[in-house]
Amino acid sequence: MPVVPRLCLAALAGVLLCSHVGAQELNLTEDQAIMQFMERSPDVRALRHRVAEQSQQNQARTLLANPTLWYTQENAAGVRDEFLQFRQPIPLTGRRGLFERANREATASVEATVDYEIHQLQAAIRSAFTSLLRTQQREQTLDESLQEIDETVRVLTAREREGEGSRFDRLRGEREPEELRATLAGETIARVRAQSELAGRIGIAGSAESLVATSTPGPDPTLPPVAQLVDQALMSRADLRAESSRLASVDAEHEAGRRLRFPQPSVTGGLKRTRVGGIADTGYILGVELTLPLSNRGQTETARAKATSGRVRADQEALRLRIAREVRTAYQMATLSRQRAQNYVAGTGVSGEALALIARLAYEEGEQGILELIDAHRVTLSTRLRGIDLLADARQAQVELDRVVGHEVAQ
Repeated sequence: MPVVPRLCLAALAGVLLCSHVGAQELNLTEDQAIMQFMERSPDVRALRHRVAEQSQQNQARTLLANPTLWYTQENAAGVRDEFLQFRQPIPLTGRRGLFERANREATASVEATVDYEIHQLQAAIRSAFTSLLRTQQREQTLDESLQEIDETVRVLTAREREGEGSRFDRLRGEREPEELRATLAGETIARVRAQSELAGRIGIAGSAESLVATSTPGPDPTLPPVAQLVDQALMSRADLRAESSRLASVDAEHEAGRRLRFPQPSVTGGLKRTRVGGIADTGYILGVELTLPLSNRGQTETARAKATSGRVRADQEALRLRIAREVRTAYQMATLSRQRAQNYVAGTGVSGEALALIARLAYEEGEQGILELIDAHRVTLSTRLRGIDLLADARQAQVELDRVVGHEVAQ
């Protein structure tokens, strides 16, 4: 099988074998990297604690008010009265239930926000994973090309020794491996950086040099129509769901403020003990109190909730427009990137290898010089690396589309 189609198959199948790692390789597929992130990352733990924090933040408003207990003693004109009383507000206005609903919706809003942020982090991991795949493939391709040019140099050296080749051809040939080694060293640096980036995101401590990104073969994904993706995004985006829950929470707060217009009853009860001279008697105390809404009728609470509701509704509408715009842009980028990669691979897969073969045969027959042979080698290498980059760019565009839609579009 020619080299370029073999590289294309490797890019699609994701079967990467890197010569720089030993027996202690930590091979991870993209799904395994996401799993490692969900299990190990402190970012995930911190985000999940935000849900529990929000759930407890406003619980005090949903609890029954504590009863008040007091003791009073009066002594006048030989009469001694002792009172032991308690007072308990009775939640008859429905504010407590509204606060419970507001707290549930606020917690749901935070849960959706956490889901959205985790999805963003997962997209960043997939992007870092793709970057590592790209550097591994480029490094492997450069290493294979270096081996090919080293073999050419050995042939040139042997031909010079036998008197069939020139010293110039051998010296020019020896220059090319040095250029490749410098390029390969730069790619190794990029690979180490990509390993560190991915390891840091998924929570792997220690050295990341053993980390190898691998993937399994899968069907060529096809994209549904962009209008369908926009509808899916508007239904599945967790940040939009968070705004909806937030709006429901504010609406409950608004209604709770309106309930301050109603009197708040409290029940008072207790015991009274009276002593007059040597006579003592004990009775009971029972009463009802009403907090009259004369000055505070919930004006401040309802006005604040109304303003917040208007802002949240505007934010929600702006978010819907932004989501639709992001999906359409990402869809166009993914479609164009995929088409560009496919066209390039299809157009250069055979011609690039044929060019290298023709140049080698022409050189051996004496029809072309060493410069034409090296140029053909460079063109073939550039084609391989360009194909890797275009396929990786198409994958990055797919990751971005998945991110803005809110889920993986094509499996």
